[in-house]
Amino acid sequence: MSNPASSLSSKSWYQSTPVYYGWVVVAASFFANLIATGVQLWALTVMTVPMLEDLVDWQRGDIFGTFALRSIITAILTPFVGRYLDRRYGAQILLVIGAVIGGGSTIATSTVQDPWQFMLWFGLLGGISGPGAAYIVSSAIVPKWFITKRGKALAFSTMGTGMAALVMPLAVAFALTIFGWRDTWVLLGIAIIAITIPMAFLIRRQPEDVGLLPDGVSVNASITVNSVDFPPNITAPKALRSYKTWLMALATMLASMPLLGVPTNMVPMLQDRGMTLEEATLALTTYGLFSVLARFGWGTLADKRDVRLALMLLGAYGMVTTFMFVIAGTAFYFLFILAACTGFAVGGAVVLNPMLFPTYLGRRHIGEIMGYVSPLVAVGASMGPLLMAKVFDWTGSYEIGLLILSASWCMSATAIYAVGPPPKINK
Repeated sequence: MSNPASSLSSKSWYQSTPVYYGWVVVAASFFANLIATGVQLWALTVMTVPMLEDLVDWQRGDIFGTFALRSIITAILTPFVGRYLDRRYGAQILLVIGAVIGGGSTIATSTVQDPWQFMLWFGLLGGISGPGAAYIVSSAIVPKWFITKRGKALAFSTMGTGMAALVMPLAVAFALTIFGWRDTWVLLGIAIIAITIPMAFLIRRQPEDVGLLPDGVSVNASITVNSVDFPPNITAPKALRSYKTWLMALATMLASMPLLGVPTNMVPMLQDRGMTLEEATLALTTYGLFSVLARFGWGTLADKRDVRLALMLLGAYGMVTTFMFVIAGTAFYFLFILAACTGFAVGGAVVLNPMLFPTYLGRRHIGEIMGYVSPLVAVGASMGPLLMAKVFDWTGSYEIGLLILSASWCMSATAIYAVGPPPKINK
């Protein structure tokens, strides 16, 4: 890697823009996250029931088993590409490749007749596009641009995933009524390519590449890269030898199970409890609204106090919220409230999890580090939806799965506590 300080000595147009360019990176991440998460999660969630009604002998386990396969393929490939996120044009290249492959696999999904075809297109090929997914890229890039404002920046950039839950269920439900699920997959594949590729060209690896410093700190003779870097940057080999790195990975993995397990099954779960597709979709939209709003609260708490405290509180809150679904029964308005509460928990996890590793390990090598620990997180993320779907296929109910996911929140908070306090920084 080139010396980042060398680019600070010369002027660039990035230094003359009215808005710190880091916020442009945040905006690009927002839109890329919106379409990527919107298709992979929320479109799939809304189309599960229509696909099962149309495709003979399919089960929910076929749908969410394929989602698990997609996540596992991504987990296998991510360690090989993580280091490229720390290279100058690595993020841009990965986003473009991910958009082309992901968009193509989504279009091909419209042709499926048998579960193996769905596994091939949405699972295998979609999983290959995973290392270039917007969330993975932005989780490694946005923290490089911010230190003291990291929580706020990640709240905005990851808001795309929450906004996806807010707008995509309604958009997909509307498209289903007009085009059917096959043509809807085609439209979504085109949208992935059309939105993600332009956003990729706005991404820059880190502020030093364009003559800037983190948080928009003014560049002058008294300011150096090292003086604004906190904590000191830890190399990937050293980080991987630390037990704290793996405790953080374990905590994030455990939180990722309910993070996706409940929302991806929310529409069919609420339909099974008496809601119509339209009512369940509206509940999922409510979830998305509160997921968006939650990010600023949790991000501000992490910026003002510390990310460890915020994650422990989040684990306790998520545990209680998930357990309440077990006793909610068919209480219509209570289920709506729980959908909102789930959004508040998931929104917190989405903004806090990317803060965790750079807070303890620094920002310079975070792409390579995340490349090695992300597979554990991906496994947790894939197991949550599959667990819920399989529990339903076996028992006809989601209750056992909800109890396991509630316990997973609790164990995540315990692992975060065991990591110990993060380095202190004067704000």
